[in-house]
Amino acid sequence: MAEIKIRLRLGPSSADQRELNISDEKIVGDLITYWKKDYRLAEQDAQGELIPYALYRDHGSHKERIDPKRTLRSLRMQAFEELYLADTRQPWCQGQKPTTQPLKEPKTSNPVPPPDPITRPAFGPCSIEIAPGCVHQIGEKGLVLNREYLLKELPKSVVARERALTMLGIESRLGAVSRGEPGHCSIIWRQNWYLIAHHQIYISGTKYTRNEAVQINQTTTLLLGREGWPITIRLHSTIIAR
Repeated sequence: MAEIKIRLRLGPSSADQRELNISDEKIVGDLITYWKKDYRLAEQDAQGELIPYALYRDHGSHKERIDPKRTLRSLRMQAFEELYLADTRQPWCQGQKPTTQPLKEPKTSNPVPPPDPITRPAFGPCSIEIAPGCVHQIGEKGLVLNREYLLKELPKSVVARERALTMLGIESRLGAVSRGEPGHCSIIWRQNWYLIAHHQIYISGTKYTRNEAVQINQTTTLLLGREGWPITIRLHSTIIAR
């Protein structure tokens, strides 16, 4: 494992630039999640839609969107390379000249062609495993997770075991899961899959709460509540055309 110094740009102003030392083993999707939280970036736009963020890097004369599943090492990131965090629908960085390269005069007076129209990604199926071997598919309408859902969908043997623990005075992990509205957390599709934490959830030891949104880019295991019920969210490669 090695560290690399990069320049993260959150906007066009010099005040929006950060110099960071990052492990080259970090996954891009995880970095996006961390930086959204650390720098308190907006989760929703004016219409209430979740903002799909992505990282971009300089590639010739344009900005290249980085695959969120890649690590910095696999991208062969250079020291002091600039990364741009932006809304994928209207990346503010497109059209920005790389600051590490000299500006060049255009060879012709031809107007710059407009960017490709933004297309809505095809729906990518997703499933949730709430107990070993107990898997449910999630449709485009998403899913609200709470204790009532788990009691209804978990295998009867699992529910019986948890109730027996409670009767014996042993705390069940289901007790950490919220019963009420709007649920403990929600899994929704907004051009990408997102997990919305209405109450405390933990992913790899990091706590999310108060309606924080986490973009799901890969298989993710989380706890509903501190030392609460574990679930696993899986994305599937099959694409459903619109």
